[in-house]
Amino acid sequence: MNIPMNILIAETDSKVVTQLNYCLASFGHKVFPVVTTGEDLMEQVKLLNPSLIITDINLNGQLDGIEAIARLESSYKVPYIFITAFDDFSRLINSYYLNPVSIIRKPIDQTNLYESVEKAQLQFELV
Repeated sequence: MNIPMNILIAETDSKVVTQLNYCLASFGHKVFPVVTTGEDLMEQVKLLNPSLIITDINLNGQLDGIEAIARLESSYKVPYIFITAFDDFSRLINSYYLNPVSIIRKPIDQTNLYESVEKAQLQFELV
């Protein structure tokens, strides 16, 4: 990786947050404070201008991760990675149509996360 990324995480599970923070820091990236709702995700993207978003498909609040990304995508060209623990294939298909960098299943595999972040960095550099 050439340049450290500023990463915004939207996740409700504290164990997953801890794992993501540890892994991303070990990769050399900066992680903004974590949000837990789709509404907060949208607000923080506007304020922080992250270089990558990692969001759970299921978030607290009125907007889930998929809906928040769908609303942000037209205005912000930020690559994003979806994470999920669920086998809800219709929701996974909906998230795939938004063209994420990747969809990572929980529990998160560190190698898969690393490769996804590298792929996102390439997309970010091309924007």
